[in-house]
This record gives sequence, structure tokens and C-alpha cells, in this order.
Amino acid sequence: MYCTILCPYFSDWLANRNQRVVVNGHCSMWKDLLSGVPQGSVLGPLLFFVYINDVDDSVNSKILKFADDTKIFLDGSEEDVNSLCSDLCNLVEWSKEWQMLFNVEKCKVMHFVYNNPVNISKFCEMDGIDLECVSNEKDLGVIISANLKWEKQCKGVVINANKILGMIKWNFSHRTKETILPLYKSLVRPRLEYCSQIWSLHYVKDIKLIEAMQRRVTKLAESVKDLHCNERLKLLGLMRLDKHRDRSNVIGNF
Repeated sequence: MYCTILCPYFSDWLANRNQRVVVNGHCSMWKDLLSGVPQGSVLGPLLFFVYINDVDDSVNSKILKFADDTKIFLDGSEEDVNSLCSDLCNLVEWSKEWQMLFNVEKCKVMHFVYNNPVNISKFCEMDGIDLECVSNEKDLGVIISANLKWEKQCKGVVINANKILGMIKWNFSHRTKETILPLYKSLVRPRLEYCSQIWSLHYVKDIKLIEAMQRRVTKLAESVKDLHCNERLKLLGLMRLDKHRDRSNVIGNF
């Protein structure tokens, strides 16, 4: 019943659309659109998920999908290599049939080598193009390493947070506690803790690198900048970031 009622609305929403480009007040001619959905719409992502929902049917390996990002993975035994190659071929065929082509240049292979002598990456290709084998790759904002260590993620987080800190120092000359704390909590700390449930640090050197970032921020507050770091944290109502991550993990488990 719902499909019968909704289909005309979908049809009216998607049909008879056109677009034009405006640059510096100059407009191009209107052009009819034959495919796609309006960008920024609520229904756009839903219709995309419906459109690609059957991609799983062509894959025997394990598959993960998030928006337009797709991953397939399996254990790298010799028996599974042919299955993986077949899955990649099936994905290419599916993408051509439904005109949803993969950007092969952005497709990568990562081989987790621990106790696994078979290098699957050398067998992987899509549409006749060999896929690049990488040891590090950013996935949804988190740098994944083939050795499953988080050193590069930690350094990347600090570089990103340092850029924001530089912006704060450049734009705010009056650095009171009331100014610095909201800026830190809203702009800097979220970058230091984004997805930290996944990459929570264990090595002392990585923990110190992240903590040093917070210490630099607390020194910006003029009223406490000359105090010891522990006193600065106490007066600003902050805790060490490793403790803050532990607290967030405990809260998240309830």
C-alpha cells in the first residue's frame, strides 16, 4: 500500500528537473537532468542506499558499507585469493550494470601481515588495473596502519589540532580562561579525541605527544600560564586526556 502511494511522489520529485551554472552573476543555459537526485536532500542518501543495496549479492567475502565507501575483506589464505579476485570482478560488473562506477584510483589494498605469509595484494585488480598496496590509509578520518599501531594517527591528530591552535593564537589576543576553555573544548579537544574509542593509545610516547598538545593549550590562558601543568589543569577544570578517554569509554558502556 505504501509503495503504491509513495511512487507517484518519488516520480514527481525526480522527474522534469533541470539545472544551470552561475558564475559572477553570469548564467549558463538551463539543461535537463536525466539522472541523480537533488544534493542536500533528506531522501538523497536513502535512495542511494536503496540503489546500492544489492551489491552484497555479488560478493562472497565479508563486506562493509558506509555511504559511498565499500570494503571487502577476508583471511589471506591461498584458498581465499581466488575468491577475493572473483569478488572484485563481480563488483566491477555490478558497477557497470548499474552505472555506479568505482573510482579505481582511490581503491587500495592493505595487507595485515602478522603470521600470514600470503601476499594477497599482488593478485588484486579492478577492471584490468592493479590496485595500489598501502601500509597506511585514512578511513573515515582515522589513519589505519597495516601493523595496527596508531603512531601515524596520533601524529596526524596533533598536526590537525596544532593548526586550530595557531588559528586561535592568531585571532584572539585577549586570552582569558573564559575565552580559551570554550574554544579548546569545541575546536581542539574534539580533534584530539575523534574516534579515540578505536585508536586509544597504549604507547607512552604517543600518550605524551597528545598530552603535550593539551599542555600547550592551557598555557594560552593568561591567568594560569606560569603555573605547573597539573595546577593549570586543576584550575581550568580539565583532566589528563588519557583519563578523559577512559572516562568516556566507561560512560559509553552504559
